[in-house]
Amino acid sequence: MRSVYVPENSRKAGLGNALMRKLCADADIAGNALFLMPDGARLERWYETHGFERIQDEPVIMFRKPQQTLIKH
Repeated sequence: MRSVYVPENSRKAGLGNALMRKLCADADIAGNALFLMPDGARLERWYETHGFERIQDEPVIMFRKPQQTLIKH
C-alpha cells in the first residue's frame, strides 16, 4: 500500500482508527510486520497508539511487529 489518508472533512469520526485496526489485524493474522514513514510528529504519536515504534530517524521509519492473535474456530 503506498498511502492511506482520511479526508480532512471526515476526520475525528474514528475512520482512521478503524482502518488502522483492520490493517493491523489482517497483518497480525498473516504474521506480517508493518513498516511506514509518518508525515510529521502528530502522526508518529498516533501510529505509536497502534503499536508502531520508531526504528530510524532520518527519514523517520516506524515498525510494528505482528501480534499474536487468538483465532476462534
